[in-house]
Amino acid sequence: MNSPKIHGVLTKLQCCPTSDGSGAAILCDEATMLKLKKENEAVEILAMELTTDSPKMFESAREVIGYSMAKQCANKGKQYDIKSTKNLE
Repeated sequence: MNSPKIHGVLTKLQCCPTSDGSGAAILCDEATMLKLKKENEAVEILAMELTTDSPKMFESAREVIGYSMAKQCANKGKQYDIKSTKNLE
């Protein structure tokens, strides 16, 4: 709520919701994970997709925050043979 205004009513967080944060992950094989004793903290990546904005993003506020881009990525992820895709929707 205290995000600085960028233009009009738009704040920094509304303009860049996926790029103004931070995060980290250690990617390793199973042997390294066991050596580091991280079995209880490990997350297995079952599928991964990447996409980018399209010209449609300029059509609405919903598109500016990446609605169609996220939906497209989730739909692409459904092609993988994984047990459940309910978290991709």
